Amino acid sequence: MEFGSGILEQNVLMDGEYVHRGSRERLIGLTPTLDRIAEFSLERGVQAGMPPFFLCHAKDDTAVPVENSVLLADSLRANGVPVELFLAETGGHGFSLGRTTDSSRWPVLFTSWLDQLP
Repeated sequence: MEFGSGILEQNVLMDGEYVHRGSRERLIGLTPTLDRIAEFSLERGVQAGMPPFFLCHAKDDTAVPVENSVLLADSLRANGVPVELFLAETGGHGFSLGRTTDSSRWPVLFTSWLDQLP
């Protein structure tokens, strides 16, 4: 699976306790093989030399567990890939331009992050 920099709105984990089962079923089917799970588990495909990532996630997202973004950020850091992780206290799922004062901060943080890139 190819990665890109910028905004990623995607489930990351395709197995384990934090997987969003509905998304996994729609992406890779009801009974995916272990190879297919590994192929679509974004945190497993991280490699050194990838472009920088900006991730944002609301802690109160009841659809996709925040651990999806946290574990991807951990994997990126472990592989030396620059990552900025913004965790909004509130905002729910798919907050786009922000539903709350906290989640609406992400566009400014993203722009600042972009300005700091080489």
